[in-house]
Amino acid sequence: MDRTVDRINLPLSQDRLWASLMDLARIGALPNGGNDRQALTDRDAEGRALFRRWGEAAGLTLTVDRVGNMIFHRPGRDPGRRPVAVGSHLDTQPTGGKFDGPLGVLAGLEIMRALHEAGIETEAPLLLINWCNEEGARFAPPMSGSGVAMGIVPEAGILATRDLAGHAFGDELRRIGWQGAADPAALREIGAYFELHIEQGKRLEDAGLTVGVVDRALAQIWYEITVLGEEAHAGSPMAGRRDAMMAAAALIASLEGIAGAAVGAGGERGRATVGVLQVFEAFDRLRREIAIILVDRVQASAEARGHAWTRMPTAIYHDAVYCARAVPAALVFCPCHGGISHNEAESITPAWAGAGLEVLADAVLATAGLAGPRAGQA
Repeated sequence: MDRTVDRINLPLSQDRLWASLMDLARIGALPNGGNDRQALTDRDAEGRALFRRWGEAAGLTLTVDRVGNMIFHRPGRDPGRRPVAVGSHLDTQPTGGKFDGPLGVLAGLEIMRALHEAGIETEAPLLLINWCNEEGARFAPPMSGSGVAMGIVPEAGILATRDLAGHAFGDELRRIGWQGAADPAALREIGAYFELHIEQGKRLEDAGLTVGVVDRALAQIWYEITVLGEEAHAGSPMAGRRDAMMAAAALIASLEGIAGAAVGAGGERGRATVGVLQVFEAFDRLRREIAIILVDRVQASAEARGHAWTRMPTAIYHDAVYCARAVPAALVFCPCHGGISHNEAESITPAWAGAGLEVLADAVLATAGLAGPRAGQA
């Protein structure tokens, strides 16, 4: 199969993409410039409603599945071909930024808007997806929507998951009006998936590069460790105390040291993070590979557009990583200032977003195939 990608003459608008990012960022805006639009909150519902209006205005048809994934559909000339999907997520961390997730969703929307505006039809159908609960900030685990869709985590288990206040995922999804009837497993039939995301690191910025062509994901292992101790009076002697928090603190410091010692001349060989620390008293209860063809198309698109690029891994899981376990998938990175993400200071430039949009569009449309003007349009 031809892996080259030509520049596609599509009326993509960097300005429209940026304006949409800023409009969405008004929902759940925080004083220091960030966003709090956690999954299955009223602010998430408001963001979803805005996205629905934008998608329908671009001629797309919306379906929502049982775990809250929003799937916009654009017909292709050949309905028998498997659809080509593009997407990311709209939910944020409690004190998150404007770009982690929304950049990929709204870049996909801009591709759909440009196709609609130009009256261009693709051979394969196109999907635009907002995956539910990618962040996992309120309901663990993260990447719930893509995880269920790709058969990695059980649907019933996700719907029964509770946040720290005791609210169930399924109940909150229904409460905000965003539980659909579609089967999430249907998304395993897509022909290819593409995602644009900020790097969440400094490699691109430090090297003066514009596009990261992600060719692999670093493996992750999750451990749940319980440290048992013994309650005692604050005034009791230090000798003989069995303080679980002190033991846990030593364990966390040791983990940090092991990961730090693995950094050598060849770069990082591993990373370590303690994501959640929960303290209980004694009587409480304790808890596939990226298709090379798509990666090559992303690289060819960056080259054709004249963007400075590099191949690189992702050390952080995204919906594209889960999708890659079941369908061919590719992930594109754009730089972010200082590598700062999941923080109100998260920042990118319109030019970086525009470069990522161009590369994403070329790769998506090369995969879907351009059929020409839609019937009735010259």
